[in-house]
Amino acid sequence: MKKTELKEYLLRMHQIIDIQEYNNAMILGQYIMELVKDHDILFPEIESALREMKSRVYLIGLPMYFFKGEYELQSKLPNSSEIFEYALWIEVNGENVLNSFIERNNFTSIDITLKKTGFLMLAQNDKGK
Repeated sequence: MKKTELKEYLLRMHQIIDIQEYNNAMILGQYIMELVKDHDILFPEIESALREMKSRVYLIGLPMYFFKGEYELQSKLPNSSEIFEYALWIEVNGENVLNSFIERNNFTSIDITLKKTGFLMLAQNDKGK
């Protein structure tokens, strides 16, 4: 996918999230997953295009320990068996909200990356508890 096509795709994504009821990370996650799955685009490429567009949407990768909870989770990309140490976090409300979230959770630049980052999902061996 060419850079201009990626930006057009992301512009359509913004048109969707400009509708209040669709302004959430779940909708964006589905949209981004389709982009990654269908066009083999990586998160750093998407984030770079978002920054060029001066988007209020930010993509970061957070360490898996942040997502610990009731279910066994893993971080993967579509069409891949590789399991990553970081999972995608989507901020839809701009840089100030993102920075506040990072500060509140005591993340450092070492904690946050888009390299080796996948989508958060239930581990394949998890039965849903």
